[in-house]
Amino acid sequence: MVVKLGKKWVLSDETLPVRRSAVAGVKLKGKRVMWVGGAGDDPADSNRAFIYNVRTRRFHETAPVPAAKHMGRFVCVGVLQDGSVVVAGGAVAGDTGSTSRLSYRYDPEAETWRRTGDLPLRQQWLYMPTTRLRDGRLLIAGGVGEDGVATLTGSRQAFIYDVTQTSTVAVVDPDTGVPTGATAVVRGKWDVTRRVADNTETMLASGHVFGNSVRLKDGRVFVVGGHTFWIPDFQGGHDLSVLATGTDYFDPDTGVWTTGAPLPTVVGEDDRIPESHGGRTNGLGLAVLDNGKVVIAGGNSQTDGASYFDTGIGRRSILVMTVAGNPTHSTYEIAPNSIPPGTEFGGLLGDGGRNQVLCYAVPGNRVVIAGGQDTAGGDLYDTYVFKYSDRSVKRGPDMVHDTTTWALQDPGLGYPADYEAAVISTQAVSMNNSRLVFRGGTLVHGGGYDGVGDDTFPGSRYAEQLTGRSKHPAAATTGRRDRLRVGF
Repeated sequence: MVVKLGKKWVLSDETLPVRRSAVAGVKLKGKRVMWVGGAGDDPADSNRAFIYNVRTRRFHETAPVPAAKHMGRFVCVGVLQDGSVVVAGGAVAGDTGSTSRLSYRYDPEAETWRRTGDLPLRQQWLYMPTTRLRDGRLLIAGGVGEDGVATLTGSRQAFIYDVTQTSTVAVVDPDTGVPTGATAVVRGKWDVTRRVADNTETMLASGHVFGNSVRLKDGRVFVVGGHTFWIPDFQGGHDLSVLATGTDYFDPDTGVWTTGAPLPTVVGEDDRIPESHGGRTNGLGLAVLDNGKVVIAGGNSQTDGASYFDTGIGRRSILVMTVAGNPTHSTYEIAPNSIPPGTEFGGLLGDGGRNQVLCYAVPGNRVVIAGGQDTAGGDLYDTYVFKYSDRSVKRGPDMVHDTTTWALQDPGLGYPADYEAAVISTQAVSMNNSRLVFRGGTLVHGGGYDGVGDDTFPGSRYAEQLTGRSKHPAAATTGRRDRLRVGF
């Protein structure tokens, strides 16, 4: 039975003491979320960690990640079954020593970070989520290694963390990262993915820079989308890119990666630009339905081998993948209804498509698709519910939004003075935030920049959650932020 819930988006009752953007959020026990990583307005704040209580909508600060571990936009963050949090990797370019290999584990009972096993080599990730396997291990894929950082060539290597194993690490000063000369045995080990039969390293078929991943009902992990490479030169159309259209499946029982059926081309999208062939990147949404099917929504495409920003188009289409035991036999249905363009509700420019959407499953084989950005960078705030049984797409409650200040300050941008945008952008946090789902279909969103604050787009001080109608005083906001309440 599907229960219709009265829902609305509300901001946290408190604000963070510092602004942060591109932050990863992970679920802790007791209906709590830890925000860690990302970029602070002051780099000195980047190692600070905060915990948000979903019930009270309040924050408290916990122990910071030791300064020896450089924390930024490109770390991976995963949570274990006991609620402890693991951080690893980070920016390869500009790092010194072994800072991007260092890994720490947070003990939620003691509120303390402890050293754990190092990554076997330096690696960074562009907002890819870390997946917890059924057996409790963590998997992270879709990164960029040291040899590919100059052109953001996607790494084919993936990594497994096992907290039941131990590692020997070089002891470092926790404040500086300088080795002390001593070694220590610590709990937890990172390793590359390996074939169980012969212990040889296994790899993905291609890179997935800024793709997405999700655990399937059968326990395998599905990795899709992103760029195989993306030259990080954003001036004059030199940011050349090739999109990943292939898919990769990881079987934790065998340790083997298998190539799956490629993403399909979509009439009305891929035929609009040359050399567009089904690829989806920069925040495509993924959600696994109760029936095991996978919804793939949004994302961008482009002309392969050309500038991503100069040729990119946003996608409105929704795919439904039927998973097969043999990944090459997985099939896709292009749903008859698409995500409506955000132009009417929160965008102004662009082609009607959107990337970096919040996308998560709710009971009844339904998926909530919320926010995202249009190809002009507008922070959209409209929300939709995709229902698998009839493939319908219906409007849900708007995310918290308000009139921007930067549109008025710079009329040359072409936006009206009363232009509105999402208060918290989903840019760079959508993949991680789509996993912050609690009982009753409550989603917690945060860690993005403030889309209405000013023209510098500093990080947000808020979290936001979709929840039942609340009698809590903080639920009563003013103006446009409290306009719409819709049951779905």
